[in-house]
Amino acid sequence: MKIQTTNLGKGGGGKTTDTFNEGDWLARLKGKRTLLIDGAWECNLTRTFDVKSEKTVYDLFTTGEYEIVPISENLSIICGDERLTDEHLDLASRNNKYLQLFMRFSDLYDELDSQFDNILIDTHNDESLVTANFIAVSDIVLAVSDASLNGFRAWLSLKKFVDYIKSEAIDIITKKSYVTADPYLIGNKIKFVGQNVTETCKQFLDVVQEDPAYLGSIQDKELMAKSLVIGQSVFEQYENMTDSQKESHQKFYDNINYVYENILAVLEGE
Repeated sequence: MKIQTTNLGKGGGGKTTDTFNEGDWLARLKGKRTLLIDGAWECNLTRTFDVKSEKTVYDLFTTGEYEIVPISENLSIICGDERLTDEHLDLASRNNKYLQLFMRFSDLYDELDSQFDNILIDTHNDESLVTANFIAVSDIVLAVSDASLNGFRAWLSLKKFVDYIKSEAIDIITKKSYVTADPYLIGNKIKFVGQNVTETCKQFLDVVQEDPAYLGSIQDKELMAKSLVIGQSVFEQYENMTDSQKESHQKFYDNINYVYENILAVLEGE
């Protein structure tokens, strides 16, 4: 089982939309048994699926209990909770405050591993202790950024944040960090005019393409923008298209498949 946390300390990049679509891609196209965890107190991922449960991600933190809600074949979710904040969880006062979820997962890992190939965790766009706890249990951290200077600054900040968590979660005997997650970046909402990207997007891509952690970019497309609104991933929408519609969107689908294949490769350590 591999775990990905999606995070960036800036709103509007499309983090939840990407988690929603990537999760369905893994389940629908790759046949991966995929669990989504809604780790953002806004609960937008949970609301997209229009599901509820008695046990939420809040219970996962506090008691280790959880409830898995089936969504579709190979896809399930642990629902979000508005109480999922540092204050409600009182994380700042705890010993090993960055490893509270890590300790829960150490007891639950075999159980979850028997049920799932991948876990995707959506987070609030911040550097809270809650977010740090999600990063601590992950194999990779995926930043989803729009083509903006603030997005790039947030990416640089995320890399420092991951390094800081690693430095704070050290085994006192071995001096090694419990945290092994590496950060990766994808661009999102890349705008085109005709066949060419806009100048702003070009400047952004020219910079991030030099970063070895860059995995590709996703075009700004109404298909993505409406996916959360209608509760249908771009891949489910594709199945309902006519042949001519599929042909007109084929470049977009070829590209998003390429990006998600790159993410899956690093997630699985290839």
